This record gives sequence, structure tokens and C-alpha cells, in this order.
Amino acid sequence: MRTTAVLLVLGPLLLQTDPLAAARKDLGAGFSIECVEPALLLARPVEQSDGHALRDLLLRSARSYRSRILDVPAQNPLLIIVFGSAESYLSYTLKRYDGPVPQTTYYDVPNRRVLLRTEAAAAYSVQAARIYLLTDALNGNAAPPWIAASLSILDDPDADPPTFDHRAALLQEMLKRNRFPALRSFLGLDLAAFHSGETLSIHTSIALKLADYLEKKGALKRFFEEYRKSFRKDVTGAAALEAALGMTLDAIEKAFIAHLQALPWLNRPRFLEQARKVFGPDPLIQVDQDLMLAVTGNVEPRVASQALDEVKRLRGPLIRLFSLKESGLPVLARLFKDQHEFQEYARIDAPHRQWVGGYFSYDSRWLVLHLEPDSGSLAHEYCHALFEDDTGRQPAWFTEGLAQLFERFKIENGLPWGLRGSTLGPVQSALAQSRVPELTAFIGLRGQEFFGGDQVSLNYDIAHALMLYLQEKGTLVAMYKEVQKAKAANPFALPIATCRAALEKAAGATIEKIDVDFRAWLRSAKD
Repeated sequence: MRTTAVLLVLGPLLLQTDPLAAARKDLGAGFSIECVEPALLLARPVEQSDGHALRDLLLRSARSYRSRILDVPAQNPLLIIVFGSAESYLSYTLKRYDGPVPQTTYYDVPNRRVLLRTEAAAAYSVQAARIYLLTDALNGNAAPPWIAASLSILDDPDADPPTFDHRAALLQEMLKRNRFPALRSFLGLDLAAFHSGETLSIHTSIALKLADYLEKKGALKRFFEEYRKSFRKDVTGAAALEAALGMTLDAIEKAFIAHLQALPWLNRPRFLEQARKVFGPDPLIQVDQDLMLAVTGNVEPRVASQALDEVKRLRGPLIRLFSLKESGLPVLARLFKDQHEFQEYARIDAPHRQWVGGYFSYDSRWLVLHLEPDSGSLAHEYCHALFEDDTGRQPAWFTEGLAQLFERFKIENGLPWGLRGSTLGPVQSALAQSRVPELTAFIGLRGQEFFGGDQVSLNYDIAHALMLYLQEKGTLVAMYKEVQKAKAANPFALPIATCRAALEKAAGATIEKIDVDFRAWLRSAKD
């Protein structure tokens, strides 16, 4: 009788402390709530179904975390709530937080909840779950940002293997330039310093490669076990690293750097597989480690080597001339032996533009061009990679003009000087025929206007001539530096307006006056 009475008293209390029951009561009948594993609850709209894909993803992620990172019983569960629409998300946050939450993802730390709009669910929920599992194991204490970032080592590999390891490449470039941070300093970075805009990718890469190094040494799980023991005395994780690897931090740093330097940045089997699809069973393959440039194609090896030599001769001086900020990312190139084969490929690979001789894809890091008999076009396309890495995409007349300028160059006092070649002849003829537009209109051309129609070859020549004019007037470097300043001040500055303002400021004149002087220079110029 006494036992029954106690159960009657405790029943409502136990129900209140049951996280699953509490979540169901809080969210109501419109949500389906399930326990993914003891530390993770998932709530989704009843009317939505993904075939349990998100649940299975979270479960797989939690199991991977426990087998490879840390297996500690959960103290409190995390509730992940996925909303089916912007309206339901807004309605919920309005009621709970005294105002709308503008973010599409929101981590309510005190209440152990992650709120997600549908489009952000998979990627964010997995990483939030991992970080929570670690935080829960640390009695609610947050791990340093490098450790949180290192948990992405648990990500599923891409279905298609990448052609290059951009993280290995970035870090090898940092080591070459003696800009790699000391390991102790890196471990001690706070959240703001770790997530600094210019260094976030570097810091994330170090964190992931350090986790990968630990796992290759069979010490990843041991590190997290040691960290759980020692984090109150050393939150950075340095002591846990030393305990896991049985080495001093200085020795770990040396061994880790040697490991990074030995990593292959190019996935050669994948690169060869892709090359064979385009060029047949026996394509040319050349890799330049200093340039971090891999080329394939059906050109003669001597032609490819000559083109690579020109790029190597240009790269350092060009970086010095404009104080270019390098990305450290590799560049891959497909080299066709003639324009016809190139055009056939480009028509399928990049049909949205009227390609003349080549193109560079900023996102994929591929250069595609035809070389024979013109090996200078590799330098042209490589210039696009350098300039876009520095200031992002700029108007076509500016980027194509710069690339045209340095297709043919000489080095004077360690700096490049673009050669005239035969460009001015066609522009002078077009000027005599009134086919050279006013600069106000020309520098306002958008990509499709510059590259489209019958004017495209003349547009290239005018852009080249304008760069030659600015170079000889001593204005080119000053203009470029103004673009750099504008992009540093506002990464989203409008490219056309930015370049026009930079040109006028560097020349100390309006665009109309520059146009008059440019035309006079053209009439008097000789190749």
C-alpha cells in the first residue's frame, strides 16, 4: 500500500523529468519526437517524412563519435528541432524568445536545444550533435575551437574522391612561407581568433589534419580520454596531446610538420582517371610541386614544359609587383593541342560563354585552354588564378586585360613588364573605324556583353591595350592597389564601380579625360 502511494506521488514527477515526454508536451501534437540515442532527441513536423534519413544520419554520426572519439554515458539529452517552414520557425521563436530569431540555425544552450530550418538540418545538426556529445562529457564545459573543429574528421567521405587535398596544399604553402603558427599558440586560440575571416580555413585545416595525424598514430580516442581527465588544468589540450602520444609538445610539433610536408596534395589516380576521360588512354601528366600546378592534355611534353617554365618565371615577380595575397590552393590544367579540340570540349564543359582560347574556373581550380602553337596562354589563365585569389572576381575588361598583358613579358629589376606584341594594330584600326567604344561604356560591360557576339576578340584587344596604356603611364599598379583597398574595406563592393573609382583615383582624372588621353596614346603608339 505504501509502495503504491509512493508511486502515485512520484509518477507525475518522473514524467516531468523524462526528456522525451517533456519534449512532446512542449512541442505538441504537430511534432514527431524520437530518441535517436540516449544523448540525442529529434523532433520533426508530423506531416514531413524523409524516410528517417536525418535520424539515421544522426545515429550513424553518434556511433562514429563514440567509437572513434569518446564513449561516455549521457548526462542530459540534446533536443534537435527541425521546422517544416519559415512560418512555423518564426511562430515558435516568437513565443519562446520574446522576438523572432533571424538565424536559420539557433543553438539554445541553456535549454539544450538546436532549432533548425529544414534547409539547414542535416549539416548543422550533425556537427551540433558531436559538439554537444563532447560538451556533455565535459560536464557542460566548452572545448577550445580547434577541438570542436577537429570533430569534422568524422564526416562521411565524398562519394566522388576529390582531385586534390586543398587542406594539405594550404598548409604546405603556409610552411613554405614560414607562416605556420606554433602549435602551442594554435592550441590556445580563442573563438574570435580561430574564426578570424582570413585564417579560418587555415585553422580548420590544421585542426582536421591534427586529428587525422592522431588517428593515424592510433591515438585519437586516447587523446579525448586524456583531455576529459585534464581539461580543467589545461583547457588547450596540450597536456592531453603529450599524454596521448608520449612526447613533448615540441617533439609533436616537429613530427606533425613532417607529416604535413609528406602529404600528397594531388590525388594522382583520380587526376589520371579524369584525364583519360578527356584525352584517351595515355594522356600527358606533368606536376610542378613548387607551383602546385598539375597539367594534363594531348600536347607535346616540350610544349607543356615550356609553358610551365614561363609560369614559373612570371609567378614570383608578379606577386611582388602587385603584392598579391595567395590562396595556397592548387591549380589543375587541361591543355589541348589545338583550338578546335578545345572548343569542342568547352562547348560541353562551359557552354555559357564564347570562349576564345581558355578559361579558369575559380570554384573547381581548373584551367582549360589550347596551347599549340601559343604556350603563353597558360601564363594568361594562371594570371586569372592569381588575381582572383587576391581580389575575387573583377570586371572582364580588367581581369582579361591583366591576363593579356602578362602573356608576353620581360623581367626588369625583378618585376614583370608586359610586352606590346601585335595587339595595338587591330585596336588602332578599330579606332580609325570608330569601333572602339568610349571608356565609360567599355569599363561598364558585364561578362556576357564582353564575351558575347562578334566583338569579343576586339574587346580582348582593347582591354590589353588599356593595360599597356596604364602600365606605360605608371598607373597600373596604383590602380590595382586601389582595388585591393576597396575589397579589403568591403568584400561585397560592386566590381564595376570599384574598378572605375580605382582607375580615376590612380590616374587623378575623370574617366572622360582618361578616355581622351587613351585615344591620343593609341593614335601615336607604335608596336
